[in-house]
Amino acid sequence: MKHSFFKRALEGNNAAWTFLVGTLIVIFGHILGQIPISVLLIYKMFNTSGGGIDSDMQDKMASLDFEYFGIDPNFGFFLLLLSFVLGVIALYIVMKSIHKRSFLSVITPNSKLDWGRLSFGFSLWLLLALLGEGINMYLDPENYVYTLEWSSFIPLVIICLLVLPWQTSFEELFMRGYLMQGIPLVPIRFAQGFLFITANIHIYYISVNQGYKSALIALLIYSFIATLLSLAIKNNSYNLFLKNLIKKPFIPWIITSVIFGLLHGMNPEIGEFGFWKMMVFYIGTGAFLGLITILDESLEIALGIHFANNLFGALFVSFDGSALQTPTMFRSLEMDMEFMLVGWFVVVLIFLGIAQMKYKWTNWGKIFQTIDYNNNGDENHIVGNNENILDEGL
Repeated sequence: MKHSFFKRALEGNNAAWTFLVGTLIVIFGHILGQIPISVLLIYKMFNTSGGGIDSDMQDKMASLDFEYFGIDPNFGFFLLLLSFVLGVIALYIVMKSIHKRSFLSVITPNSKLDWGRLSFGFSLWLLLALLGEGINMYLDPENYVYTLEWSSFIPLVIICLLVLPWQTSFEELFMRGYLMQGIPLVPIRFAQGFLFITANIHIYYISVNQGYKSALIALLIYSFIATLLSLAIKNNSYNLFLKNLIKKPFIPWIITSVIFGLLHGMNPEIGEFGFWKMMVFYIGTGAFLGLITILDESLEIALGIHFANNLFGALFVSFDGSALQTPTMFRSLEMDMEFMLVGWFVVVLIFLGIAQMKYKWTNWGKIFQTIDYNNNGDENHIVGNNENILDEGL
């Protein structure tokens, strides 16, 4: 049924405050999970410097260069992933305790997970990534160094198979699942409060990891969004316009894609290749995964793609400035970001073409069609207890 993925947000307790509180709990869980790696890095940094911290050492910390601080790369990678484990656990608690609906409801409108779709997304994206990198190796073999060491690679494989899915799943479940489903139901007054809290936290983290230039750019973007929200509160006609507009899937799609990009503004690639180049990639990736989710009315394919993408980066090819500093099979000596963006776009188009042929998505226009929360068809699982939220003013 059209928009059945979005309508799952009507289940259980869907009052506006639940999405605000739920989001803050998930963010807190994610931050809590960062404590072990943060404490270890800070300890190593002071221990290495003898109390004096220079700019080079700060750059090494921002780039997550574990070896520089005498930390085993696999152990550092494992600790880095722990924050996402706690994030998933926090989201599970939020779904069960606050929203009182099934955890599966942020993934699919169906009664069980479609492993076939997840496997399709994973296998096709991994195959395309391998083919793309293989072509690059053929065209420029001198840019690649074979770095495989089995003693470190085998533990890395185990970590990737057991823990890495938590990281990729957290980002999909929270961004393309929880937030994209919830945004159409949240009044602007709540969105404004949420924006104020999260923007301050995010800008602080960017300033610490990437410096004040990147933080200023993020501040300007958040300020622009806040201005639009303030205008909506003061202007009734604009308020009504946004109230109707936000119930069209392309709005939560755009919002979550931009948030997804900004959240990656703390990654080392930003400092290595520049803010705007990497935002094209990160926001574009969020938009691609969001589009797949809307067209397929479920999150399984996006889950598979995201895991395949990060698994490839963690196991096969790494490069200076990558957020995944792991003992990969190969290392690229120089990364041409413009060429990579073109290649990524080609792979996206190929994937969409194959997925379209397989799943025969016929209604691309539903991206711009209003979600009719009052017409649930035969979907018996949609049983919202607080449907009056739809009548609340934005």
